[in-house]
Amino acid sequence: MMPACPEQIGSYFVFAIAGGLPGHAFGDIASRTTIETLKATVKDNAGSAIDVLSTAIWNAGAEIRGLSQTSREYAGFCNKTCCAHY
Repeated sequence: MMPACPEQIGSYFVFAIAGGLPGHAFGDIASRTTIETLKATVKDNAGSAIDVLSTAIWNAGAEIRGLSQTSREYAGFCNKTCCAHY
């Protein structure tokens, strides 16, 4: 499981945690990729917390899908992610 990543969007803070799914290989890579993509997206975007977080989650999913297509061993890898803002 990746540690929580608190990031700030304007006056809001975003917290996210990601972990692999049982029975799926490379959950650690999927989780790390998710957190890194979330952090990068939050830092690079302005707007409402909901809009930025939605974009960040979409970008993370796209990044994981892209990685899963680069190698047979990554096919089907995934993770679970929980995000919150306040």
